[in-house]
Amino acid sequence: IHSEADALYLKADPSSLGGGEEDETLLHSNEQHRKEFEGFLRGVKDIKDVHNWLKHYSKDAPRKIAIVKISRRILETSYGMEQAASALSFMYRFGLQPIVVHGGLNELAKYSQPEIVEKRKEFSVTLKETIRKYGVGATIFQEDVCQIEPFIDSPKQGSYHSDDDLSSGLGLGFHVPGGLKLKLKNFDFDRLTQALDKGKIPIWDSVADLEGVAIPINSDVTVYELAKIVKPYRIIFACNDGGIIDKDNKPIPVVYMDKDYEELMHAPWVTLRRRVLLEQMKRIVSCVPSSTTVVVTSMEAVTHQLFYPRLADETIVKRCEENKVYVYKVLDDGNIDMRKLRELVEDSFGRPLVDDYFEYLHDHLYKLYLVTSATDEYQGCAIITLEGSSEEEIPYLCKFCVKRAAQGLGLGDLIWRSLQRDETRLFWRSRNNNPLNPWYFQRAQGSFRGDPHFTVFWYGDDNFEDGVSIINSALAKPVTVLPYPKK
Repeated sequence: IHSEADALYLKADPSSLGGGEEDETLLHSNEQHRKEFEGFLRGVKDIKDVHNWLKHYSKDAPRKIAIVKISRRILETSYGMEQAASALSFMYRFGLQPIVVHGGLNELAKYSQPEIVEKRKEFSVTLKETIRKYGVGATIFQEDVCQIEPFIDSPKQGSYHSDDDLSSGLGLGFHVPGGLKLKLKNFDFDRLTQALDKGKIPIWDSVADLEGVAIPINSDVTVYELAKIVKPYRIIFACNDGGIIDKDNKPIPVVYMDKDYEELMHAPWVTLRRRVLLEQMKRIVSCVPSSTTVVVTSMEAVTHQLFYPRLADETIVKRCEENKVYVYKVLDDGNIDMRKLRELVEDSFGRPLVDDYFEYLHDHLYKLYLVTSATDEYQGCAIITLEGSSEEEIPYLCKFCVKRAAQGLGLGDLIWRSLQRDETRLFWRSRNNNPLNPWYFQRAQGSFRGDPHFTVFWYGDDNFEDGVSIINSALAKPVTVLPYPKK
């Protein structure tokens, strides 16, 4: 018994003491609901996170669907299975409806097709039962959910395959004897819709029908075919790496396929397995609308997609840079819409600027990095000021903003890459309760909590005397965002 309320409930309903598997499952589910809600409340450091959830995932918002591809390496351990079930149930209860896909091709080097189908079914059944413990229903798609259309295909030159694929003579799909590659057709979309309408999480182990025979296929192909049909809000690749990693084994924040693909495919630290994934992701982002976000992340970070997308440690995959960064050194040359710029900053902070802020910038602006969309919407900005004209002066990052509706889409990193390219030294301050501070700590060379209100950050300067100077300078800056929210 956890509280007086629990005691009153048990007293009023003696049947709840009856034990049994169903009662135990219900108790586990209720405890999990409470734990998740408490975790959410503890995690909220900014009211913007609540507004973001209400806008995108509340009952009044349009249905949001996420295709979640789960790595076999996650599901083959009891801890990973439990973690996956918990995250999927959390997603469902908080408004992001998952469609689960699993099933790689690495098993093909070890097992026959019937054995692979059987193992995948076992994973699906275990996942379904584990999800049920968290009070959410799930349904498993059988192979008759769609059919396979075989066609002759030889791997293209320059294609990358995993070690198991190569040893088995397989390409990106599944090649049955005779060099046939599988392609899906006649997917039963009504069955998918019915499962979602009934409040169940669909689970598909990437097994399809070929002339009455159950055939295992590559789950990357499954995701690709589903994405074309469903046009989901999110496509999430959950893996142990937690993202597409760089040479330092850290997730790359954003990958633009038009710019980064070739470099990554030939990078020495990218494994063959990851090259297969990159090749499939390039296909996927080419077929989904720009409103669909493709993410590579860890299972434990999946919940960030709902509440704290701007803080998630993950890789966002995009077809191309749909937003461009423009750099301005003056505000009054006719190229900047000052009304839109003020709206952007105030929307990001959730509070109004002081009336004379832009008058202050006229005298102190060093550079404005402004992100605009293809439709000329202002999406984010970095405002840098400089007090003097000496070359020894270090630029100050006065404002760093991303529009609330665009947070979690990698725009912060897009701006930051431009900043670091141009500015060898920079310092800034942030309120101690700013939920973005972990992001700043990752990108700063040094930091100092100067007073009860602000932490000062910097990069590009190791001189101790300069450090003292920039800390004092940052703490002396005027407050330019009013403390009360916008009305």
